[in-house]
Amino acid sequence: MLVYTKQPSLFKEYMEDKCNYLSITPYISCLVDNEDYGRNLKDLGIIFEYEMPFEINLLPIRGNYIELDDKYLYCIIGSTIEMRDCIDLKKYMLYDLDTNVFTTNTDKNLILVDGQQFNSEQYLMGVFDIVIHSLKQNKIPIIYNMAKFTKNKILDKLVTEILTMVKGIHIYYEENIKERYDSNNGYIQTAIFTTDNPFISFAKIAGLKEINILNLKRQYRVSNLYNDVFFEQIPDDEIIFVHLNITAPKNKEFYNNLGFEYIQTLAQVRFLKGTKSQFNQSQNMIKNFIVTHFWPKILNIVTTQPEFTKIQDKENKYVLTKIINDVPTASMGIQEVYGGKYTENAILMEDLILAIDTSIYNATIQCKPIIIYIPYGTNISSHDGSDVLEDLINIYALQPGVTIITTAGEEGDKRHHVRVTTSTNKEESTIRVNKKDNNIVGCIWITYPHNAKIKLISPANEVYDISSPKIHQTSEGTIFSRGNQISATNGSINLLFRMKNVRIGDWKVEINPTNEKKIIADIWLATQELNPYAHLENADPFFTIPSIGNISSLICIGDYKEEMLTITKSSGRGYTRDNRITPTFVSQGSINEIISIYMNDPTPNTPTMSYLISERLHQLDTVNYPNPMQGYGIYRGGTNA
Repeated sequence: MLVYTKQPSLFKEYMEDKCNYLSITPYISCLVDNEDYGRNLKDLGIIFEYEMPFEINLLPIRGNYIELDDKYLYCIIGSTIEMRDCIDLKKYMLYDLDTNVFTTNTDKNLILVDGQQFNSEQYLMGVFDIVIHSLKQNKIPIIYNMAKFTKNKILDKLVTEILTMVKGIHIYYEENIKERYDSNNGYIQTAIFTTDNPFISFAKIAGLKEINILNLKRQYRVSNLYNDVFFEQIPDDEIIFVHLNITAPKNKEFYNNLGFEYIQTLAQVRFLKGTKSQFNQSQNMIKNFIVTHFWPKILNIVTTQPEFTKIQDKENKYVLTKIINDVPTASMGIQEVYGGKYTENAILMEDLILAIDTSIYNATIQCKPIIIYIPYGTNISSHDGSDVLEDLINIYALQPGVTIITTAGEEGDKRHHVRVTTSTNKEESTIRVNKKDNNIVGCIWITYPHNAKIKLISPANEVYDISSPKIHQTSEGTIFSRGNQISATNGSINLLFRMKNVRIGDWKVEINPTNEKKIIADIWLATQELNPYAHLENADPFFTIPSIGNISSLICIGDYKEEMLTITKSSGRGYTRDNRITPTFVSQGSINEIISIYMNDPTPNTPTMSYLISERLHQLDTVNYPNPMQGYGIYRGGTNA
């Protein structure tokens, strides 16, 4: 029985001549296994807690072997059942907890500790044997522990203190890291908790110039990869993508050993895929190799009309056609933070990129041109095509034999955009919240190079400054703001905000120029499917083409009603935020003529195809072209008459 006392002198005085005991540390001792005696000592206040022997199970060891240096004695306590076929006895020592003996040679620097049926006493004896062996070898012991038992045991504290006394390191495999690092958890102050596999943990420690617990706390203690209000809200187990910068290593194994999936596109843009907790755990290894901001784009299908499908997704002897509509749904957790209402039609931008990448690759190996139709988009973007992944789609569109078509969407009448122009004084717009249990995501973009102070004013006239990163938790709901940020791709000030379970009514957005100069600010709320909760008062139908339709080289098509000689009420309108014309043109039917063009010449890219189609556009005599509603004209199936 282990006993833990906070008053060692009182314990020693009381125990004298009463019962034999073994003092392992000043605060922890071992007594005869008698639960009644332990309970009595606790009732008298002689000890703080006691612990009877208990059964222990081991989690299976996973991870590929990495060559380890000879400075430390590495030990993994865990089940070797999944490693037995690949264990090389030239590299490992084996220790059996059932019998508390080494079962192989003891001259290696890596010990695998396993057992089938053992209790806490045998486990503790095993730790003692390993520590004694490390002292004989004159090496620092580093134990990676996969023992599974109830948290906050005296045994936990004892093993960690034993290792601390010999300047060793105790690492636990722990899925709920935040709980174990809780500041109220006083049982284990110097242990390290991680979800890294054992060999990755050993590699991290071996990479430190000086081993001390402060260095290890910095290496392992949970903090966020991005100091960002929105990033903090993502659940730890969510799968996310993080983009690599041009200085990042190109060694795939480096990232795989950290537990990430390494992805490289045809255009050489690279990103990593993994859980948020994996990225947080590995931040010291990768923080110099990633982009500086994290803003995943949640796209949804932005057209619902069947006749709006502009190409046919069918086999052709000479041309491949692909409607991108089989992309994995974005997870509920990340949709809630960056999207709004959960929908199965919502995807991550990175998954769209991978679908396009795969489609172009398949066309390349078949030596065929390809027509790709993208029905996705988002309002939560810069609306100028400057995002890194939007630029990547632009690169794809410039490749010979690739035509990428997208939609102007159906946001024209949804009242999700307003442009606010200020003079030297503040201006206001209004978000009308009309449903409770809401989750509203919006963004504000200010025309380069100006800035503004931005506030949200509630129906109860409470004022919330959202220009700075902050979470406002109030009786009127919760407001998340990323604060004013400078875009790394276009230099404009932007602000991402989210309103969760806020009060129904009018929420004013106050925009006040900081330099007393005229500014232009565009406010967008998420698209209708993601945001059925709110709209903007005094909204305008322009600048309502979702993100993908603002990419410069793509063919963007609006929805047209021939019998009315006008676009539909819901069809998105241009311009782009940087005042380019979009859509490219409008059409009521499909544009399969692109297929016939490719059958005669497989080389045109998207801009070339756009020109070839424009030769067939019809323009109304009473309308000036180009314009933000009909673009450069009306496509009527191959005739401009």
